[in-house]
Amino acid sequence: MFSHSIDAPAGDSHYAVHAEIVSDAVAEGRVSTVVNVRWRSEATGGEERSVDFHVETDDGNETLRLVHDNEVFGAVSLDTRIPGEGSDPSVVDEPLGPILDGATRLADALVALDPVAGCLIKGAATSVAGQTIRCWQASDPNDSFRDRARSAAACLRSNGMKVAWNFVKRVGKCLISLGLD
Repeated sequence: MFSHSIDAPAGDSHYAVHAEIVSDAVAEGRVSTVVNVRWRSEATGGEERSVDFHVETDDGNETLRLVHDNEVFGAVSLDTRIPGEGSDPSVVDEPLGPILDGATRLADALVALDPVAGCLIKGAATSVAGQTIRCWQASDPNDSFRDRARSAAACLRSNGMKVAWNFVKRVGKCLISLGLD
């Protein structure tokens, strides 16, 4: 769906994010995006670290969850109204509060010493979640779960640049606030 990497202007810090729709989940009638965040910085002693998490619908397709190592860190209803395109990210983040809170807990647990990596986790989780909800709501509620998942996944793929742009805006906002957003 999207990939983005950042190299620090000084030093040997490197950060990368990759998000990809899980085809097997779509075949099962669910929508799932796996997000991988990798980083190497002074905070890690130059060692590369990574974390994978999923933004996915539950089996009944009623909620969207943030999942890491089979633990749900946050969930929000797929009926949640997400403000439209061009809205201030803080307005969009309000209905995604449980996902943002979960991403913050995940970042705090895994990357406490590296606020940039934490901002990448929070930005990716909320950007993917917001677009997944928009795409799910745009699919036909009369379709089967499988057809609805296919439609939502196709919508996510076609909106990959929009997800990437929202990700950049959210990460920028987070970095400006030193990860304390």
